[in-house]
Amino acid sequence: MFDALDDQIKLTDEEGAAFNSRANAIGAVLKRSGSVRDCAVVGSISRSTAIRDTSDVDVLAVVTGPDATVARAPRQVMAEIARALAESYPEPVIGNIAVSLVFEDNPSVDVIPALQVPEQQGVYMIPSPDGESWQTFAPEALNSLVEQSVNRLGPRFLHLVRLLKRWNHSRKVGLASSDIEELACAATRGDTVIASYPGDILKVLTLAFRWLHGDKRAEELMDRAYNGQYPAQKVAAAIASSLPSVEALAESPFNTGPSPHVLKEFFGGELSNYVD
Repeated sequence: MFDALDDQIKLTDEEGAAFNSRANAIGAVLKRSGSVRDCAVVGSISRSTAIRDTSDVDVLAVVTGPDATVARAPRQVMAEIARALAESYPEPVIGNIAVSLVFEDNPSVDVIPALQVPEQQGVYMIPSPDGESWQTFAPEALNSLVEQSVNRLGPRFLHLVRLLKRWNHSRKVGLASSDIEELACAATRGDTVIASYPGDILKVLTLAFRWLHGDKRAEELMDRAYNGQYPAQKVAAAIASSLPSVEALAESPFNTGPSPHVLKEFFGGELSNYVD
C-alpha cells in the first residue's frame, strides 16, 4: 500500500521534465544578463525526493563580477537578480533567501543567489534565513548522503523520504525539506533494508524530536546541532502529536496493511486525494 501511495505523490516523468525545462529557461535568462556565471538545479528535484503539488524548483545562481563578495548585502544581490529576471518574467518577489517566481501552473521557482567560496569546489555562500548575512552551503554534501542511502537501501529509501514529506506538508509540521532528508539518512544509517515503512517513519520522527530538543546523541547522528531555522518547540509538538498514529500504522495487519482511516490519521486530511 505504501509503494502504491508513493506512486501517487511522487513527480511523474513529465512533471520532472517540466520542472527542469523551466529551470533551464530561467538559468538562460540569468546568464544572458551577465551578472550570473552559472546556474544549477538543487534541492529535492535534483535528489528525486520531490513530491507533487508542493515542491518548487530551487535554482542556485552563482553570481559573478567584482561585486560578487560577501561585503555586499544579500538583498542587494537578490535585487540585481530580480532586475535581470524582470526582463522576461513579471513580478519577481525578493524574499529572505531567494527571488521567487510564481506561475499559474506548477512549478514555481526560487532563485538562490550564491557566491563561490574561493578554492573550495562546490562550496558557496548563500543568504542566511533572516536575509541579513551569508551562510555556507554545500549542496553536494546532502546529495552524497542521499545517494549513499539509496545505494545501500534501494529505491525504498526515496519512497520513505517522500512519504515523510507528504506527512510534513499535510500535517503542516514545518520541518525543512532538506532536514527531512538528513534525518532519514541519519535514522537509517547502518541499516541494509527498509523493512517496514511505519517502523522507519517512527525512527525518523523520534530522531527529529530528540534533535530539536538538543539531544547530544541525535546531534551526533545528524553531525550538527539544530540551527534555529524554524520554531523548534512548535515543530517538535507537531511531531509528538503524530507518534500515536505512527504506532497505529505499525500495528496494522501485515497481510492487509493499514486501513484508509489509519493512513488519513497519520498523513492528514489532504491524503483523501490519494486514498479512497
